[in-house]
Amino acid sequence: MFDKEEEKLKKFSRSLDKVPISADELDAAIMTGFLKAKEGRRRKRRSVKWGFSVALVAILLLVFVTSIRVSPAFAAYVSNIPGMEKIVEMISNNKGMMMAIENDYYQEIGAYVEKDGLRITIDGAIADEQGIVLFYSWDSEKKLNLAIENVELTHRSGESFDKSFSSHYGTYYGDDEMTKQGMIEFYSQIPYDGKDFLLNFEAYGEEYSIPFSLDKTVKTKKVYEVNETAEIDGQKIHVTTVEVYPTRVAVHVEVDPDNTKQLFEFEDLRLVDETGETWGGITNGFSASGGPSDKEKIIYLQSNYFHEPEQLFLVFNQIQAIDKDEAYLVIDTEREQILKQPKGNKLRNLKIENGTLSLNVHADNEFNAHIFGETKDAGGRILGSSSSFTTTEEEFISRMGVTYEKNLNQYNSPITIELTFYPEWIEGEAKIRIK
Repeated sequence: MFDKEEEKLKKFSRSLDKVPISADELDAAIMTGFLKAKEGRRRKRRSVKWGFSVALVAILLLVFVTSIRVSPAFAAYVSNIPGMEKIVEMISNNKGMMMAIENDYYQEIGAYVEKDGLRITIDGAIADEQGIVLFYSWDSEKKLNLAIENVELTHRSGESFDKSFSSHYGTYYGDDEMTKQGMIEFYSQIPYDGKDFLLNFEAYGEEYSIPFSLDKTVKTKKVYEVNETAEIDGQKIHVTTVEVYPTRVAVHVEVDPDNTKQLFEFEDLRLVDETGETWGGITNGFSASGGPSDKEKIIYLQSNYFHEPEQLFLVFNQIQAIDKDEAYLVIDTEREQILKQPKGNKLRNLKIENGTLSLNVHADNEFNAHIFGETKDAGGRILGSSSSFTTTEEEFISRMGVTYEKNLNQYNSPITIELTFYPEWIEGEAKIRIK
């Protein structure tokens, strides 16, 4: 009954061999189709960057089932390790971590703790000399979406992983399944020692601690000394070094102090090899951090650690930026008025309710970054903030707010808010060879 479909598949597979799609992209697209079919209903997710249509993904699913152009290591991991399918889905938009799994760099752990019918397990890890990405799952006697707080990673001796570490945790939400999964990322500014750790956290008012060990020798970073300067729209950016880890790539950049604009985010920074294969930014996790000096910034990209190109380039064409003398917001908190903002009137409908300040951000295209940075009152006092939020009003319009630790009437008006992101961009062509 499948003769026609089989013949179509054969014809498609022959044409597919002529299409210049990288094996990594194909594996990721195949797995996306596989997981979509397994779940049985459509779920909201980010668009696939390679532009595959739903119909093409369905065909690629058949290609996966019939073992056409599928990496044996990738398929083996998915089929042989319990829970790996969901782990792959969590990292499906991170080519570097997908390649780590395909190259047998994921290590199983299986350490767990159990309290009051809730069992939390560290399933496995992808680790390098400065980062540990943990994948966890939980199994509960009742349906719940686990909310973990106050996460801390320490050595088994009790010493902190690193005082400068940062963490991010996202959760996999299944449909009707009782077992669900998530991931936690820890990154250090300096290489860590030891293989025995404790993961400490809180969930629903209970404290948990899970001891675990890393049994694989972590791979060391590859370092490219670049020291090249690129220019976009008259703004100079100096790339000092590029460090390639199994979990991510760290691009160290310095902006020229004589630049006329404040540079916020390098949205399309990417690595490109001689064939055009690309490793882009990290879309779900840490994308940037400050460097040792005020003028230095570290931008994180997906890792090409397990790929050895003959040539490798750092490419970018767009930077989020505004004039330096407009990189702040002045607000009269008594009259609830915006006294100064960047030209274009993109910040509107200001509201102040006790300690919460909110306004609408009007952008010309997609913009999700939170704009509020350090806040000072007229007397120079820094206002401590406790939380922030962003909601979507309509296409390209977001409601953004910040809640301060005290009511704003306790500070001298006006207040000045440093902008950390803004929906304005400069464009150009920048390409630096690093290998």
